[in-house]
Amino acid sequence: KEIERQKDIYWNKFLSHRAILEEYGYLTNDYPTEKGKTTSQIRSENELYLAEIIFSGVLENLKPSELAGVICAITTEELRAEIPYIPFSEKVRKTLNQIRNIKRKLEKTQSKYNVETPLNINPYFSSLIELWVEGAEWNTVSEQVDMGEGDIVRAFKRTVDVLRQLTTIDNIPEALVFTAREAIEKIMRAPVDVD
Repeated sequence: KEIERQKDIYWNKFLSHRAILEEYGYLTNDYPTEKGKTTSQIRSENELYLAEIIFSGVLENLKPSELAGVICAITTEELRAEIPYIPFSEKVRKTLNQIRNIKRKLEKTQSKYNVETPLNINPYFSSLIELWVEGAEWNTVSEQVDMGEGDIVRAFKRTVDVLRQLTTIDNIPEALVFTAREAIEKIMRAPVDVD
């Protein structure tokens, strides 16, 4: 009985995820659409969320530092510590406001189908990564917050992981690929590039 119950739980979760993908146009008749094929190449906490952000076009026309700031905000989980708000650029703020609308719509859909997958917008490190990409020294960046440098490095590396995906998955506008590459190049310097 327990095995049957568990099977039902997983089967229902599968059906819920499938329903969301169909509603968003990523699946038709159980086959991935072009958007679905692109999304299947994404690796993140919530692939659909990232795909919706990419397909919305809000990441286009950002400078490398701004793109890094936005990606950093959507890949940073809730922090346990309270850290002071450090202002980030106007372009990042406006882009994150547009992403909030995408997030709200997806939250409603996920809620309708009882799916709980994280949708992050936490710009704690956005200003720091913008400074870093624009060439600031590590001390300047790390002194902005009272937090372990390892936490900052981890946030930056998560950002690089998603930026790398933007350079390899299909159907990404060429200009966005170049911006992502440039951002990666500027992020990956010591101590961030040290394994």
